[in-house]
Formats: sequence, C-alpha cells, structure tokens
Amino acid sequence: MTQDQQQFKHYQEKAEQGGADALFALGCMYDNGDGTEQDYALARTYYEQAVQKGHIKALTHLGTLYLQGAGIEQDFHQAKDYYQRAAQQGASEAQYNLGLMYFKGEGIEQNYEKAADYFHQAAEQGDIDSQFYLGLMYENGAGVEQNIQKAIEYYKNAADQGDTEAQYNLGMIYFTGNDETSQDIPKAIEFFTVAADSGNANAQFYLGLKYHLGDGVDEDFTKAVAYYEQAASQGHVNALFSLGGMYYFAEGVAQDYPKAIAYYEQAADQGNAYAQFNLGEIYEYGNGAEQDIAKAKKYYEQSCANGYEQACDKLHQVL
Repeated sequence: MTQDQQQFKHYQEKAEQGGADALFALGCMYDNGDGTEQDYALARTYYEQAVQKGHIKALTHLGTLYLQGAGIEQDFHQAKDYYQRAAQQGASEAQYNLGLMYFKGEGIEQNYEKAADYFHQAAEQGDIDSQFYLGLMYENGAGVEQNIQKAIEYYKNAADQGDTEAQYNLGMIYFTGNDETSQDIPKAIEFFTVAADSGNANAQFYLGLKYHLGDGVDEDFTKAVAYYEQAASQGHVNALFSLGGMYYFAEGVAQDYPKAIAYYEQAADQGNAYAQFNLGEIYEYGNGAEQDIAKAKKYYEQSCANGYEQACDKLHQVL
C-alpha cells in the first residue's frame, strides 16, 4: 500500500466520525486522484458534507468544480456563489478566484475594479498570484489608477515569494525605465537572471536576446545560445527562431544548416512569420538545403498569411 493509499484509508476512518477536515481531505483526494481513482462526483459529495460542517476551503473547491465543469455541468453562477461565500469568510484562494473571474470576464461581465478589490483582499493575506495581478493592474492602469511604484511594490512581494513572472516584469520595468522609475540595467539583468534560473521562458529568451545584441550587457553569443536553448526547450517560439538564426549564421555555435532548419521549422509550426520567411528563402535559393520552389512557395504563403509583407512581395515577384 502506497503512502497516498494509507492516507486515504486514514481519512476514510476519520470521515466516518464526521470530521470536517477529513471530509474535505477525502474530497481533495477524489478530486486529484490521490490514493484512489479520480472521481469528481465523490469529490463534490465530500466537499458538500464538509461545507455543511462549516469548512471554508470546501466552499472554494466546490466553486472550482463548477467553474471548470469537472464531473458536473459548468455553472459560473454557482462557482461565483461558492467563491463569494468563502471570500466573505476571508478565504484568500476564493478572493483570488473571484478576482480572476472579474479580470478575465470568465462567466461574468469583465470588471477590473471588482477584480482589483478581490485581489487586494487576497494580497493582504500574502496571496502570491493576487500580488502579481495587482502589479500588472497598477502597471497598466487597469481598474486602478496607474502607479508604477505600487506595481513595483506588488511585483516585489510576489517576486520575493518566487513568482517568476513578477521577477520578469520587474526586469522589464527597470530595463526600460519610465517617468516614475529610472532605468537600472544591472537591477533589470538581476531580476531577469533570477527568473531565468527558476525556469521562466520569457526571461530566458530576453536574456538570450540581450547577450545576442549586446544590449545592456557585453555581447556574448555563447551565453545567448545557452539562454535561447533553455527557452526553446520550453517551446518558446521566439527562442526557437533565434536559435535557427544562430546556427544558420554560426553565431556562438558551429554552422549547422540542418539544425537551423529544424529550429526554424519548430518556430514556423507555431506561426512565426519570420521563420516561415527564412525557410522560404532557404528553399528558394538552396542555401542550406536542396532548392525546392514548391516548399519555398508554401512557406512564403504561410508567412504572408501571418502578415509579413516581404513574403507577400516574394509571392508576387518571384514565384
């Protein structure tokens, strides 16, 4: 018997005695398939029993079942109702979820002011995701008056708790600078690096780009390739495109046309118009691959359809 199965059996015994925490725990285990087969209907049953005994987190989890339509017909009204009941009792997860529903307009009319209100409630309790969204909202003036210093404050709260998107956004603020915050390249690179080292693909790509161009740091193709590769391994389309170029033009790596084409193809498959155009040129001129006008036309057509005018010109002028 695995540890999860032992835990499941333990909670079953406790639930028979009517313990609210045990009922909630069983609901979670059925919800996630931990120690037993996943069963949303049973998860809902145990959550409902826990709610009857005053368990606040069970309210939030019931809301999520209805929000996602997990084992039940999706019902945004019910989701909102359960979240509100939990939020009124101070449940930060429910406050965040309500904020997100209003932020996205998911099942309810989009309302940035209400989103900000719920995010504020959850952020005061240390909710990382709410702190990040408040940073985003203050940075862009969505639902609140734009205030870069407050954006930085909320981003830092989330960043200090390991939120890599907050770390990346702080890097962008310090790299570009604005009327409220002076440009600070070393601080920007520091935030980008922390986020990249924690696996944030956008930060990895952005660092690769900075080292590639020598923008704010000394040009270093080797570092650029390393960061691009980290982002590309996560499917980052711009990193895939950039790696294609580095292998094609032998920047920081030995020239390798097949590898360049492979990276371009991966980017092209995600709709990158520049990768599609470059593949068109490779096959039109036979530089790096055997000339193939049919393939060239296909890639130019894709690139043109994605809005790259130079590819449209190629179709009219050449093919």
